[in-house]
Amino acid sequence: MSVKDGVRGSVATLYRLADSFDSSVFQLLSRSRARAAAVVSKIEAPFAPWSRAARVRQTTVGQVRAGYISDESAAELATT
Repeated sequence: MSVKDGVRGSVATLYRLADSFDSSVFQLLSRSRARAAAVVSKIEAPFAPWSRAARVRQTTVGQVRAGYISDESAAELATT
């Protein structure tokens, strides 16, 4: 199994649109696909600096995990 490590060519998960907004993008999508599409197109530009600067590479899940926790620690956790 492999994953793309980086943000270019991937999606963002937005759990809420703003502090004053009372529903998520997913809830908006279930109510109105057109409004959800409009929201996504409006937020693309503010996120552009991150997506343009991202370095995307093919990697494995294990390699991503190893960036956060050592093989030894992961093995210990797996036995608990």
